[in-house]
Amino acid sequence: MAAALHKLGAPGIDVIVDAGRIGSGLPSPLLEHADTVLVVTRSSLRALAALRLHLPGLLDALDLAAPQARSGMAVIGEGQPYQSAEITSHFGVPALAVLPDEPRHAAVLSDAAPAPRRFDSGSWAKALRSSALRLSTMVGTRARSDVAVPAGVGR
Repeated sequence: MAAALHKLGAPGIDVIVDAGRIGSGLPSPLLEHADTVLVVTRSSLRALAALRLHLPGLLDALDLAAPQARSGMAVIGEGQPYQSAEITSHFGVPALAVLPDEPRHAAVLSDAAPAPRRFDSGSWAKALRSSALRLSTMVGTRARSDVAVPAGVGR
């Protein structure tokens, strides 16, 4: 699967893989071909305690499998109670995406739920577009500076 996803990157198609929970580790072949690896976390104490347990292993695996890859976090529900800057400072990994905690909006994409009012124009959609643009620019800049670029997060 990793080889097939890698081939998709050649014509400029970006690949996003949701690898689920990282408790059991991530497949090395997927990490080897990654430009960017994002860990999604909420800003709650419980979520950050889990991140403290699993993030070091993921970063070690990423260093071994893909030392060229960027690592970052997507923080859901900033300020509930911690801000992304506090989380970044504590873990030493940048928050490359910050999204409000809007379960009904997220369910449209994850579960094909009906779109709530203002789905396309609300704060969740704006934050999602902003995060996608940031990641796209970051990966696009890397693609222009590398000779061979494996598939990564959206351009």
